[in-house]
Amino acid sequence: MPTAHALKLCHQLILQPVRMDAYRKESQYIKAIFAEYTDIIEPLSLDEAYLDVTSSTRCQGSATWIAQEIRSRIFQERQLTASAGIAPNKSLAKIASDWHKPNGQMVIKPEDIDAFVLVLPVRKLFGVGPRMEEKLSALGIKTCADLQQYSMDYLSNKFGSNGQRLYELARGIDNRPVNPNRIRKSISVEETYSTDLPNSEACLNAIPELLKRLEVRIQRVGKISNIPGENRYHVN
Repeated sequence: MPTAHALKLCHQLILQPVRMDAYRKESQYIKAIFAEYTDIIEPLSLDEAYLDVTSSTRCQGSATWIAQEIRSRIFQERQLTASAGIAPNKSLAKIASDWHKPNGQMVIKPEDIDAFVLVLPVRKLFGVGPRMEEKLSALGIKTCADLQQYSMDYLSNKFGSNGQRLYELARGIDNRPVNPNRIRKSISVEETYSTDLPNSEACLNAIPELLKRLEVRIQRVGKISNIPGENRYHVN
């Protein structure tokens, strides 16, 4: 939850300082562990990544055993817990990884996909945020079983390019490959303040400091010209 909300609920809450350098260092150690099992790794953030272990010979080629071993090593070597989702595609693996947090693991086998998605809330689907969930709810769509009642043509007419994606994800279909060469398309900086900023002037006064942090982050990632498409600043 946002820090401001947490402080309202718990006035005596003690906030520890952010230590990004320490987080990046741990991330590098963990990614090095990943690399011992497969070369096909798609990082999502400092603490999350997709791994394609289809051709891995480790742990007798079992994705479940590989995940168990990686989680065990992260705990033994770095004293950190990790959750994992094992599934035939990225969308389901992401959902599975969130299912038993913290420090959990879930497997979705190919033969279990149809039954699993039927009871899955649509908010769990990749790309379904609060606004999309609200639109779907207005149509009486709360689960993937509800969503499966609509044709691809209807969903495409209703939601444009997102319609086909919704149609496929509601059936557990996701053909996106794990992409180790994924190019970062945006860089952003955000800040959740312990006390809400009172007005627009206070928000404007906070922007210069956020821009400084954004510029540092851009320099760290690389020249902004390497980011494809339109170069944009994103400040929350």
